[in-house]
Order: sequence, then structure tokens, then C-alpha cells
Amino acid sequence: IALIRLKIRSSIFIIIGIVLMGIGSTLTIVARIQGLDYSTTPFQIGTVLEIIVFSLGLAYRKKYIEQEKQQAYYELQKTELLRTQEQKESERLKELDQLKTKLYTNITHEFRTPLMIINGNLDFISDHDQEKSIIRRNSTQMLRLINQIMDVSRMEADLLELNFKQNDVVRFLKYITESFHSLASSKNIHLSFYSEEESLIMDYDQEKMEHIVYNLISNAVKFTSSGGKILFHLEKKIHREALHLQLKVKDNGCGIPEESLSKVFDRFHKLNNPSNIGTGIGLAFVKELVELLGGEIDVESEVDKGSEFTILLPITRIASVSDDHKPHQYPVENETVEAISSINNTEQDLPILLIIEDNRDILNYIVRVLDKTYQLHTAYDGEEGYNKAIELIPDIIISDVMMPKKDGYTLTQELKANHKTSHIPIILLTAKATQEDKMEGLISGADSYLMKPFHQEELLIRLSNLNRQQKLLVEKFRSGFFSKEDSGTESKSSIGEDAFLNKIENILLKHIDQPGFGVEEIGKELDLSKNQLYRKVKALTGSSPTRFIRSIRLNEAKKLLIDQDLNVSEIAYKVGFKDPNYFTRLFQSEYGLAPRNYAKTAK
Repeated sequence: IALIRLKIRSSIFIIIGIVLMGIGSTLTIVARIQGLDYSTTPFQIGTVLEIIVFSLGLAYRKKYIEQEKQQAYYELQKTELLRTQEQKESERLKELDQLKTKLYTNITHEFRTPLMIINGNLDFISDHDQEKSIIRRNSTQMLRLINQIMDVSRMEADLLELNFKQNDVVRFLKYITESFHSLASSKNIHLSFYSEEESLIMDYDQEKMEHIVYNLISNAVKFTSSGGKILFHLEKKIHREALHLQLKVKDNGCGIPEESLSKVFDRFHKLNNPSNIGTGIGLAFVKELVELLGGEIDVESEVDKGSEFTILLPITRIASVSDDHKPHQYPVENETVEAISSINNTEQDLPILLIIEDNRDILNYIVRVLDKTYQLHTAYDGEEGYNKAIELIPDIIISDVMMPKKDGYTLTQELKANHKTSHIPIILLTAKATQEDKMEGLISGADSYLMKPFHQEELLIRLSNLNRQQKLLVEKFRSGFFSKEDSGTESKSSIGEDAFLNKIENILLKHIDQPGFGVEEIGKELDLSKNQLYRKVKALTGSSPTRFIRSIRLNEAKKLLIDQDLNVSEIAYKVGFKDPNYFTRLFQSEYGLAPRNYAKTAK
């Protein structure tokens, strides 16, 4: 029983041997009880069989041990082989990281040379101060991004070195925050810096600290709406029995959904937030820098309430003292609405173009390119752009894809789904250059897709093509709307605009005999203001709503002249004209024949 409970395979031989010897012994004992003349043969046979089975068990045990030794040898060989392979793979990856770092270094230097030439030659250009400022700011911004990519590469290869200096960290961080005041003010955002300590001498790496703060504050400004608040707060904290500096960047912007909080520090993670904007490498880089400095970072956020990033950095005083407390002069966009709106062209005979772009330099550039040929209106995020599009009913829209509050894809879908704006051609402008991104833009309903960087000639050609398509659409409605003939080749949007004009016609036909039923009444039925209805009908037909309504009345009169035996006056009253003579003049002007003559010719 004990051997059975051990569940050892070789014990079966011992059990069988014991059973065989037990059977032999039992038979011998029974024979002895039956008489004095008995045979011990069963006992002898059982003993022999027990010895044979036990010998087989020993042989099996020896073979099993040999197999286990062989298996252990194979496992040892396998482990050694895997260790060798892992060592070779580790060396290969290390060489690859070094090669990648070297490549990034070379690329960085290749970028720095033309950037230095660009900035250097700006000093030789007289006047054009605004353009020079934009070029210098963006070239320096590009250099900052290149350096950031370089640091990420070095960090991955464990080559990024720390350069701690001992100085007043409060003064340093306050200086960085002040560089964002102009940007925050231009977006009507209140940015404040508050420290519990008037000064704090500690070891910190100026460059790494600047990267951290720059990314956090620029993100806060980007995702905070006009009228919002951003607070950068400093204080000393005891954390894990050690003194730490706590940095908090708090805003009341759009916030981050709970399901995305755990991934907010992942590289290129696309947040499921109202703006649908990915985090890129910014926050991931911040987290890696904080951990490199021996600190910790955490985030708390709630949708529509805002976000709070908290950083804890250990306070030490070991490094050498530095007198330099100023950060590098990294550019912060000074985005002023006044500079853009002041060059808008407001001539009433020019078509209206709405530009929706959150980067003010790009917005300013497009405005300068198109100012002479369009009435320009601007918006700085998707939500503001949507509201302006509904209000203005522009002739064309240029929109960025990656924007706060509402991205370009969502904006396009909503505008194309709204009967007020469904006819407006939309150009999506973006740096996302993959085929999948382009297909997503076209699927959302965009009429054209322009990738950054672009030449102004390309933008002008795209606009010219869309204007030509819009004119062809107008000619189509002018020539064939009342024929009701389906060519079978209309686009989905064309069919939608047919439905819109048919809706106007059906509304008017219900009140065709009412002379006072006109533009305002139809606008109320369609939930459109007088201006919105005018812009929509003008864009589709090339005519004002008044002329379009009059055309519907005259077309209905034409049908009555053919189908019914009514005199001209009766038909005029029936289609909503107070004066039959006025009706006759309009009819003859429209169809080239007086109503009476038209009826005779048609019949």
C-alpha cells in the first residue's frame, strides 16, 4: 500500500514479486494444514518468480536512471546553447543600438548644418521681420525635436549621460514657465507658477529638466481651451523616507479617459480623447527622463475636468555648483490672433474660405498665400471650426487633421452629414503621410488630401480644381435639375444635394399658391437662417434662393399650362403670383415664349 501511494513506476515490480511470493507461501501453508505430507513447490516457484520480477525491476530502474541522466545532459546542452544564442543576440542588439545611435547622430548633424545656414542667412535679410521671426522660431523648434530624438536613441542604447549641477531649481523652473506666458495669453489661458519654497538649491540636470517641463506645459497649453487655467506647483515632500521635490502641472483641459491612463506614457499611443490625438514620444520621453533622474511620475485625469501630472525627484547636494540658471532658448510659439486677422481680405465679391488649423505659423502662412483671392476666416480647433462652418457656410474649407477637441476626420464626417454644410468642398491638411491615413481621410468625405510640407502652388492647384468641380456642379443643377433625369453617374454627394433642393421644392409646392411664402419661411422649415440658406443655394445653383424659388414657381406653371385648361391669370394665382402681367413677363424671360403661346406649342 505504501509503495502504491508513492506512485513510483519501478515499484510495480516489487509489488508483483511480493504478490507472487505471497501466493506461493499461501498455497504451501494451505497444503501443510491439510496434512503432514505436503509439497513446498508453490513456495519455491513463488520465490523464483519474485526474484525474476525483482531482477527485472532492478534492470528497469537502471535503464530509467540512465535515461534521466541522458535527459539531464540534453537539457544542460540545450541551456548552454540557448545561453550562447542569447549572448550572441545581446551582442547583436548592442551593435545594432550603437549603429542606430551613430546613424541618428549623423542624421542630426546633417540636419543641423542646413538649419545653421537658414538661421545664419536670416541676418542678411532686411525687413520682413515677421517672416524672419517665424522661420527662426520653427528652425529652432526643429532643432529641439532633433535633439529630443537623439536623446531617445542614446537612452535606448544606455549612452545618455547625466550632467548634474547644483543650483536654484525654483528660479530655473520659473524661468522656463515664463517663456510660455505669451503662448498661453494668445490662447486666453491663465498660466501660473507657484512654489512653496522661495528658493531650493539641489542637484539637477538642466537639459533633462527643461525637456520634462517643456513637454508637460506645452501639452497642457495644447489641450486646454480658451479661458482655461494651468498651474505649475512646486513643493518639498518626504517620499519613501527621503526628501523629494514634487512638481505638479495641472490644467482644466479636455482630460484623458480612464481606460487610456495606463497607456499615456507609451510611445505613439493614440488616446481615445475628444481630440483623438496620439501622445507621440513626448510623454514617453518625459517618463524615461524622470526615471533616469531617479524620480517617479504619475498622472490623474478626468474627461472634461483636466489632467494633473505629478513628478517626484530626489533632492541631493553632491554635484558641483553652477552659476548658470537659465535654460536654453527653445522657442515657444507666440501665436497671436491679431497678426492673422489683420491681413484678412473682406471684399464681398470674393469666395469665402475657412481655414481650421491649430498651428498658428502654418495658419499664418496659408493666410498670406490666399489673402488676395479669398475672404478668409480662421479657427484654431475642430470644434470652433465646425461652429464657424455652420455659421458662415463657406465656399471651401481647409482643415488640419490632428487638432484639439475634434480631429479633421470627425469634423469632415459631421460637416458632410449636416445638410447645411454637406456641399462644401473640404481639403484635409496633415503630416500623416501613410496610405491608410489618406484612405481614412477620403472615406470620411474629404474632397482632397494635402500632405505637409506642401508647396503653395500645389495648394492653389487643389483649390482651383475644387472650384472648377463646384462650377460643374452648379451647371449641372442649372441645366438639369427640373428635368429629373438620372444619368446614373451622380456621386453620393451630388445625390445628397439633389435631395436638398428637392426638399426645398417640395416645401414650396405645399404652399405654391401663397405669394408671401418665400425664403424666410423655407429657411424655418429647414432650420436654416436666411444667410445660411442663401449661401447653400447659391453654392449649388449659382442663383439666389429668391431666383431659385421663382424658377420652381415658373416650372410648376409650365406644367399647369400643358396639363390643365386654365387661363394665364388662374395659373399665375395658382403658383403664387399676385400680378398676372408680372408673371407673364417672367415666364417669357425664362422660357422665351409667352405663357399662352407656350401652352399652344406644347399641346
